[in-house]
Amino acid sequence: MLADAPPPVAALADWALGLQPAQLPPMVARHARLQLLGVIGAAAALGAFGLRGDAASAAGALADAELDPGLLLSGGAAAAALVAAACAGPAHRVDDLVVAVVAANELSARCGLAQALGPRGAALRGKTAGVAAAVARARLEGVAAPALAAAISAALAAPAAEGDPGAAVRSGVAAALARPWAGGDRGALAGGGALSAAWTGLGAAWWTHSLIHRAHPGALRLLVPLQAMDEVLRRHVKAADKRLRADQIERVVVRTGLPLPVGAGAGWPGGARALPALIAALVSSHSLSLDGLRGPLEGDPARLAAVAERVVVEHDPVRALSTPLSVLEVAPQLLGGLSARARLSALGQLLRPTGLGWGPGWWRGLKRLGAAPVVEQLLAAARVSDADLAGARLEQLALRADTELVLHTTRGGSWPERRGLLGGGPAAPWEQTVAGTLALAAPGFGVGIDALRARLEVPGERAAAGWLARAAAP
Repeated sequence: MLADAPPPVAALADWALGLQPAQLPPMVARHARLQLLGVIGAAAALGAFGLRGDAASAAGALADAELDPGLLLSGGAAAAALVAAACAGPAHRVDDLVVAVVAANELSARCGLAQALGPRGAALRGKTAGVAAAVARARLEGVAAPALAAAISAALAAPAAEGDPGAAVRSGVAAALARPWAGGDRGALAGGGALSAAWTGLGAAWWTHSLIHRAHPGALRLLVPLQAMDEVLRRHVKAADKRLRADQIERVVVRTGLPLPVGAGAGWPGGARALPALIAALVSSHSLSLDGLRGPLEGDPARLAAVAERVVVEHDPVRALSTPLSVLEVAPQLLGGLSARARLSALGQLLRPTGLGWGPGWWRGLKRLGAAPVVEQLLAAARVSDADLAGARLEQLALRADTELVLHTTRGGSWPERRGLLGGGPAAPWEQTVAGTLALAAPGFGVGIDALRARLEVPGERAAAGWLARAAAP
């Protein structure tokens, strides 16, 4: 049996409410500032949010369009920023919002990681969004720790929302904002999860480093193949001095370890969860921007279908190892606190996105799949005994999703592209991440990218309202 040691919710609430700006590592604070500007701008660009608007609806709209930032196994990144902005008053400073967002990130990510061996998908995304909303709200409304502790437990214990990610996130955030503050049980956290080590390392291990900032729509597991296709199209333009036409594409073969999201559809925003539809939209516009993908998806479905039906996705179980391995390389302590047998079982479940595991002796099958070089890495992670994330090296996280894409043309040519790192994610060039995020956000603020970039550097004592205002000077 896997260990099940729910954490004391009081300690989580106390930490979240006691966090101070001076305690944030500089890069963590930079991530949170970019997260705030990126989320607010993206929501406004969708027409979903004004600073006094409905944060729950905006969070749901971003999730529907797959425009919310990624945070490892958490749907709380957009909720944290939107609720912080919505709850900010005249007396709040930029630093107040930044700290609220970081506290929300850290607790919501730990909620997701602790439950990584159970059901994931929309239900977990909604619950963690509810946790993030409760934490951000508590920081800015100045509530006592018992009230926040009760709200965190309530968010995780809420019935799983039915439907797509947008509906789940919307429900989780709305419940956290509507719930009256009241004291509660300061003991164990309901639904603590099997990976109890996830709750450790507060103030030392910062999961905010795992953020994937957004420059364009697309479900997170589709970003690498979509970005690979964008690079192929760029190379073709450079080589041929003209765009590749849809009728010149014979097929696009994508080999990836990440399965297609369940419930992917066509049109907008359903197509943001469907790789063939996204690739077809990209071929149509040659632009990864919001308008570049949304416009074609909202347009003629028959035109997109002609390209989409030529996209072949081949699931590669060896490539599937790259994502969990990249996390375990810097945080093997996640498996600490379990028995040796339980650690092997947990590894088997972590390597399957469905959480079903590969059964006894699963690691032996990896050799037959050609993954012998990584078996020792996996077994080394399984041997870890330290259950304290304080020793994790999250600032070195390079979140990988190894993917190979080959575009075949009707003239017999082929254009291959292989890549692993997610653009906008951990280990991606920071300046490129900033440029892409602000390019998406700037239209929502009604300012240019340079003006929005200047806001990243404003003093933390600056009034939050002016910092987030549309078309305001930095």
